[in-house]
Amino acid sequence: MKRACILKHMPFPLIWKEYIFVASIVAILNVLFCRNYLISIGITLIEILILMFLLLKNNVINFYCFYSIFSALSMEFEFYVGTDEVYGFRKFDFCGINISVWILLIFVCFLIITRGYRFFKAKYVSRHVYYFCVILFSLFWLSIVTGVVGVLCNDNDIIYLENFKYKFILELYGLMLPNLVSICLVFLVSYKQKFIAHLKYALISILWGIALQIFTSFLFRVYGMYGSNLTLLSSTVIILLPFILIFPYYEINISKTMLALSFLGVFLNLAYSASGKYILTLCLVGFLLIFVLIKNKKYLNICILVFFGIIILIFLGEQIKNVLENNDLFKEKLNQVISMLTFWKENWLRDMMPSPQIRILEVMNTLLEYESKPWFLLLGKGINGSFSDHMELMKFVSDAYTNEEWANNLFIGVHGTFTKLLLVNGLLGVLLYLYTLFLLFKYWRQSIWLVIGVYWFSLFYGYSLSLTMIGFSSLMIGLYDIDLKRNDSYENIVC
Repeated sequence: MKRACILKHMPFPLIWKEYIFVASIVAILNVLFCRNYLISIGITLIEILILMFLLLKNNVINFYCFYSIFSALSMEFEFYVGTDEVYGFRKFDFCGINISVWILLIFVCFLIITRGYRFFKAKYVSRHVYYFCVILFSLFWLSIVTGVVGVLCNDNDIIYLENFKYKFILELYGLMLPNLVSICLVFLVSYKQKFIAHLKYALISILWGIALQIFTSFLFRVYGMYGSNLTLLSSTVIILLPFILIFPYYEINISKTMLALSFLGVFLNLAYSASGKYILTLCLVGFLLIFVLIKNKKYLNICILVFFGIIILIFLGEQIKNVLENNDLFKEKLNQVISMLTFWKENWLRDMMPSPQIRILEVMNTLLEYESKPWFLLLGKGINGSFSDHMELMKFVSDAYTNEEWANNLFIGVHGTFTKLLLVNGLLGVLLYLYTLFLLFKYWRQSIWLVIGVYWFSLFYGYSLSLTMIGFSSLMIGLYDIDLKRNDSYENIVC
């Protein structure tokens, strides 16, 4: 592809400014007024009107980008906000289904009706994007079939579980959302570089918006809650914010001011709201930065980073230590990580803290479940698939499973993508998981978007629509970049 052809499809600078402006306003308002019903419903109505206008104008690319911004920057879970009620684009329901999901369904139908031919055209634009989404969508439908078979066979006496039909619908709903997003992305990737460039701008705007949410929460003292600990308030996408720090090393041009403020936002969240996965993200970004610099032989940059790190520790070390020591959430999550990594200790698994212990035991118990029922191994147990505590080591944690699941020794809602794919899709799901990791190890130097996307998929698939909008979109950009570079057609652009 020639440079002139790429420039023809590049968005005007105004698009970048629009995304940044809208993301900034939405991010700030969502923090300040997420507990105010009237103002939040007004903000949501404006967001819906913007999306309606774009759909009527047949501007599907901007529709998806603005929808991603509105979804990713909206508060999603009450227990993170610390109140019984929270409002926003992701929290208003209509007929029992979230309004953002209705809009996504309408958009999918609109694409199928008006652009059905583009779905198959995507195969010739990016084979990786097309086949990944088709495989994922096929596994989703297969999981419905195997899930129904499990119910008909009364696997683990599941029909005696209270509200098992409701749980089936809930699990179906959770896995349906990323598949709806995947359909949108297959259609839109057929617009090639025009869509990819717009989407990159939108995703950077989202990460900037997350940093603004941290500042707004800190400055206006609008706090959230994690368990019994006060935290800075932001959407669930905060987990991915540290990746913005490594963008310049992947030749993604963002302003120095934006980079500096994002770094401050990353530190504030670490000091006041660090979750285990957030700490994991920071570690990954740190290792990634070192590998990129070594690979590109930028030893001077490594020395500069080490020098400034030492300076910061000398002048601010005591202040940083005091902040972190007074952060109960940080200490709790750090202890969880340490208890998980000290595997050489006697009774390591038995004495591990409950949060990481449950995740490890889920994998081990699922494997033992397949050992006793090998006929499920290939295709998995489907939606509402369950396992029992074969190892008899699971400690009661009230918010990990429902009381009925604990009482019946029957567990459905597993944590983490690997366990979910293993339980729901069996060996086929595990193969897809391993394939994404293979792509990461092979192409991580070429695309930071692939790194973000695989990181999302490996930990958060089916968990949150807000995370899905940025995670899945990043994964599709990364897969698109692989095909573009394979064809020797890749040109460095602004993002």
